[in-house]
Amino acid sequence: MYYIYAYLREDGSPYYIGKGKGKRAYDRSMHKITKTPVDRSRIVIMENNLTEVGALALERFYIRWYGRKDNETGILRNFTDGGEGSNGAIKKPVSLETRQKLSDYNIKNGIKPPSRKGMKQPKSAVERTAAFLRGKPLSDSHRKSLCKPKEKGECPHCGLIGGINQLKRWHFDNCNYKAEVI
Repeated sequence: MYYIYAYLREDGSPYYIGKGKGKRAYDRSMHKITKTPVDRSRIVIMENNLTEVGALALERFYIRWYGRKDNETGILRNFTDGGEGSNGAIKKPVSLETRQKLSDYNIKNGIKPPSRKGMKQPKSAVERTAAFLRGKPLSDSHRKSLCKPKEKGECPHCGLIGGINQLKRWHFDNCNYKAEVI
């Protein structure tokens, strides 16, 4: 079940409204910019026992009711209109100077750009890459590693056979069929 919570200022007015379940309202690691109050009496559960859809609607309602500081409509520090995702977020344009600084930092520290996996590349880019790699000799160790099949494993609890990395993550000690020790 979901709930709507508010973080209160010392004068009792709300400065943040959110939707959560479990201990979300009290988890200090969840809110980096809008700080979770240390004093738990300043965390108020406004509505509870809600469905997710109901909680999303009420979160949007309360944020609209109190208004947001960033778009000069009210008192809340919320960055979005509520509900799922970044709906209503005000995106500040990043200057070319800042972009260049970020690029230089990433290059200096060996941070690669995000993967383009699953994104179709333009035909010209594919041709350039093919031309660059064409005729480039492969080392013997690379050639052997390409011929070697992936390492397989078997879960001792359910007998599933598959890639060893996936089995380590989802089976072995985490298998649903693992016998419980009493």
